[in-house]
Amino acid sequence: MHLYRQKKSVRWGIFASLALFAAAVLAAAFLLQKTTDSASAERKKQMEAAIHKSIVSCYAVEGQYPESLEYLEKHYGLSVDRDRFVVEYSVFASNLYPAVQVAERGNG
Repeated sequence: MHLYRQKKSVRWGIFASLALFAAAVLAAAFLLQKTTDSASAERKKQMEAAIHKSIVSCYAVEGQYPESLEYLEKHYGLSVDRDRFVVEYSVFASNLYPAVQVAERGNG
């Protein structure tokens, strides 16, 4: 008769439960990070779209591209979240589409 056989299986059961719990926590953390990255990319995409829409609206109304991002904010209602985004806006000439780059702060 084996007196300690049940205790040994209980130990393995606890170990298996802890391993399963740790795997579930890691999977949840991975999915949360993936969701956060996806939301961040969507915010950036929306910011770029808003800037480009404002540029095209300005050109349609005035016949020339805006000289600065601030001009779009003042006259066309563009709102740039400067705490979240860095926007590089370069104008070559009033008849050429400006170069626009949007980067999220803290993401290099």
